[in-house]
Amino acid sequence: MIDCPTRVTKLSATLIDLIVTNNPHNIVKQAAVPFSLSDHDLVLCVSKINALNYAPKIIECRDYGNYSPEEFCESLSQINWDSVRNASDVNDALDFFNVNFKERCDLHAPFL
Repeated sequence: MIDCPTRVTKLSATLIDLIVTNNPHNIVKQAAVPFSLSDHDLVLCVSKINALNYAPKIIECRDYGNYSPEEFCESLSQINWDSVRNASDVNDALDFFNVNFKERCDLHAPFL
C-alpha cells in the first residue's frame, strides 16, 4: 500500500516498511509520515471498521396514537375464551389465542 520511501538517509531512500493487504478496497488512507526519532518514517493505514454491508433490519411498530387500554380490554373480554379453556391440544389453544389476540391488537393499535 505504501509507494514512497520509508527510510531516508543522506545517501539513500528506500522503501522497506510495508503495509500488505489482500483487500485494498477496505483501506481508506495510507501514508508514510516523517518521524524525527528515527531514520524510518512512521507508516500508517486507516481501514474501514465495518467493511461488510449488512441488510437493513426492518422493525415494525404499532401506532398507539388512538390506543385506549380500556377499549382494548373490553374488546378482549368480548371474545369467547372457552375454546382455549376446553382445548384438548395446547397447540390448538395457542393458535386460537394468537389469532384472536392479534386481531384485537391490529384493531386497536395497527402497524404503521
